[in-house]
Amino acid sequence: MSRILCAWELGGGAGHLHHLAVISDALRRRDHEVTIAARDLVTAARFAPLAGFPLLQAPLHMRGSRLPSAINYAELLNRIGYLDAGVLFRLVEAWRGLIRMARPDLVVAEHSPTALIAARLEGARRVTLGTGFEQPPRVAPMPTIQPWRAVEYADLARAENQVLERVNAVIVRHGGTALSALHEMFEVAESFLLTLAEFDHYGARDGAPYWGPLNLTRAGGEPEWPPGEGGRVFVYYRVAYPHFADTMRQLAALGLPTLVVADDAGPAHIRELGTERLRITTEPQNLGSVARQAAVAVCHGGAGTSMQLVLGGCPLVVLPVMVEQAQCGYRLARAGLAVGAQAKDGVRDAAAAVRRVVGEPAYAGRARAVAARYAGLDPTAQALRIAERCERAAAS
Repeated sequence: MSRILCAWELGGGAGHLHHLAVISDALRRRDHEVTIAARDLVTAARFAPLAGFPLLQAPLHMRGSRLPSAINYAELLNRIGYLDAGVLFRLVEAWRGLIRMARPDLVVAEHSPTALIAARLEGARRVTLGTGFEQPPRVAPMPTIQPWRAVEYADLARAENQVLERVNAVIVRHGGTALSALHEMFEVAESFLLTLAEFDHYGARDGAPYWGPLNLTRAGGEPEWPPGEGGRVFVYYRVAYPHFADTMRQLAALGLPTLVVADDAGPAHIRELGTERLRITTEPQNLGSVARQAAVAVCHGGAGTSMQLVLGGCPLVVLPVMVEQAQCGYRLARAGLAVGAQAKDGVRDAAAAVRRVVGEPAYAGRARAVAARYAGLDPTAQALRIAERCERAAAS
């Protein structure tokens, strides 16, 4: 039996927790002792699949920072404490203390760069887990996370070198050996890319082993579509996201049978924005059934949701909220699997994007082709294989 520490440091949403829960369960079934260090301890404690696992609070930089939009993963780290070497030193120190307390044979890092630095300093074996965004390509400088605009190589290099200088100062102060490039943070026993080439935020990587998603679940109710003629429109969005009401009004004006899942919608939203042909619910839906029945799905471009819908044969309209969602949407649009809604007077024209996807059958055809390509994908079997490889890494 091995002791395994699963770490989640960055990012929101249940996707990170789901990855850790699936792998942690597979490891526990193989009689390993698993502890989870979670960014959001409250959410982790309420996340049913993690019931029974010891939970620790992951060290975090809590102060927000007003910084320009990051151009690569290196610059993104400035937002979580890497802008100040003193703060970063304390974060690494805290992670080292947590690792010493847990005494793991293996650290499984899900979007946890500081945990990786600390584990490296402690000499702990480690693997990484996550989508393409959380595991950037091993190149220097790290590539842009805004591929839709021109970013100069010199700017990428400058951004990385500034962060690398502070990271190395902290590593050396902790008694470690400086990195020659920032991607060396991700030098691990194995990297598990829980995505597919078509969905990789950085584009397909030559020779990369793609493991695919672990969350092709069929949980949720069967969709109850409003009446009406024309292609069905599924919407997965939140009231808290920008221009929710404007987006609902745009989609309602199309007159297509539209089912909206907004888990934070209140009775007033449902009453004021719902129509005969646009139904708003807070209840989760079976995305497998949705994908088979809808002509198009409108979502934020999260990797997990996007994969579930496209692998069910449904093309997308992407309304991103965060940069990684915009990056995923950009790749899907390049592959002809999605359309991004363009901004018009500050409000994105979701209706025009929906009309385009519904009106051009090629989008659905390409989505069905991707679904057929991965029809044999078995997330449960993949999780067991990953657990086996983690077991070997822990014992090596």
